[in-house]
Amino acid sequence: MLSNCINRYGIAISTTIAMMIFVVLTVGMATQWTFDLFQPQFLWKAYNHYFLSMLEGSLDVPVEAIGKEGGYFNSKAYMYYGLLPTFVRALLFPFIDLSQTPVSYFSVLFFTLVGQVALQVSFIKVYLKISKSNRHALNLGLLVGVSCLLWFGSASFMISQNATLYHEPYAASLCLVNIYLALLLNDGFFQKENRNISLIPYALLAGLCIHARMPTALTLYLVTGILILVQTVRVRKQTQLSVGPFSILIQSLRSFWPAISILGLFGMSILWLNYAKYGDALSFMGGNYGYFFLEGFSERACKLIPQSDFANILRLVPNIIVYLTGSADLHWSLSWHLATGFGRLETPLVPLAILWGLPIFCFLYVLVTLARDFKSNTNKILLVALMLFSVGAFFQLKYATITHRYTAELWVPLFVCVLYLWFRLINSTKDLSENRVLLKLKYALGMCLLVTGISCQLYLALTHDYYINDGPGVHIWDYHYSDEDNAYLRSLTPEKVAEFRLEHKAQKNQKCAELAEKLGR
Repeated sequence: MLSNCINRYGIAISTTIAMMIFVVLTVGMATQWTFDLFQPQFLWKAYNHYFLSMLEGSLDVPVEAIGKEGGYFNSKAYMYYGLLPTFVRALLFPFIDLSQTPVSYFSVLFFTLVGQVALQVSFIKVYLKISKSNRHALNLGLLVGVSCLLWFGSASFMISQNATLYHEPYAASLCLVNIYLALLLNDGFFQKENRNISLIPYALLAGLCIHARMPTALTLYLVTGILILVQTVRVRKQTQLSVGPFSILIQSLRSFWPAISILGLFGMSILWLNYAKYGDALSFMGGNYGYFFLEGFSERACKLIPQSDFANILRLVPNIIVYLTGSADLHWSLSWHLATGFGRLETPLVPLAILWGLPIFCFLYVLVTLARDFKSNTNKILLVALMLFSVGAFFQLKYATITHRYTAELWVPLFVCVLYLWFRLINSTKDLSENRVLLKLKYALGMCLLVTGISCQLYLALTHDYYINDGPGVHIWDYHYSDEDNAYLRSLTPEKVAEFRLEHKAQKNQKCAELAEKLGR
């Protein structure tokens, strides 16, 4: 008994030390080993001025802080990016001058480390709990493997290696996802008939995510919704009450009104924010996008590639191929023949089949396993939950732009399957009855995929320019857009915007025809 206790605490201490080393390595690689958390990155002024403006009671930002990435309304520039990263500015505001000091690296790493530490602690807690009755050596290996994947092979690690404006909302949303998954692990993926699980933390995380990344927030909202339904059905069954649609609705409102209220309040908050900025509660992206006024008649603006009524769905095909292979060779031809409309590519592209081979394999394995035994009510619920976890990825895959940072949205359902399988495996190692040879082959395959993916991530982090110089493929002045562009955007009064739109519409057919002739389309 005493030796077991000492062994468990020894593992806890050693994993804590390892976690501290992981933190140092993550920060070192993110900052190119300078450990300078206050070095400038592209558009670093944007969130700083967003926070400073809120202190003054407004929501607009200076044009020079956001440039082409802003939306222009009533002669003011607004950000459509989620406001959650301003929380970090609130923490730092008493100590530094935010008008002069870049804090984007601090922000990205703050969110990354909070989320990863929370999930790592959950790994350790689950492992120690199971090791009381199951001390199979394989469990320790599985713990090490999933920990290495989290710290050096995940979307959080990828996003942490850059601190441009674009990465801050991703870092915030992935932080919330990691904490959400930590809760799921602690609650055993809701596999046990436990009525006492609080859903308030899940609702808070989903609500906060609205102000980070909307696709991820939609995912967490839907998953939280099904958790509420699952728990409601359990309440009805354990009290021997009827389980009909109307009775479940009433019971969920009675039993889980705090969680439902939190989801509703956060939903109303984003609608209010949209209305305050754009005068339209449903205008999530605003409009009058800065690039629109300066792009001219490009291939994208002219929509030279055919676009059918089913373009959004058909676009899944070329996008999935590009993301998996990291090659754009088939992108143009597939887009043309499937009539998906123009699709923009930002290089470099990284093949996810190599980078995330293990998570992709786990996703497919879980999907097939659940579908094969679809008659099981538990599997039906798990399959629906997996589909809901994939909603954000679905919306990202049908988006017209492909860039590496967008894969962070694809990571969520993949990692959910990794954690689900890990949880199932460490709970069943003492009862393994599978053929030993087959079992060894499966674990060897998993190890190869894991090592390959992490090696690829580390290579990119240590040697590849993507993580250092991410941003638009144009010359950047002082980490922001040029004074000339900003001066033009600053001049955009409502009257000038209306005039620009009329001129753009009048010239579009002629200019686009000239472009099509030039490109041979």
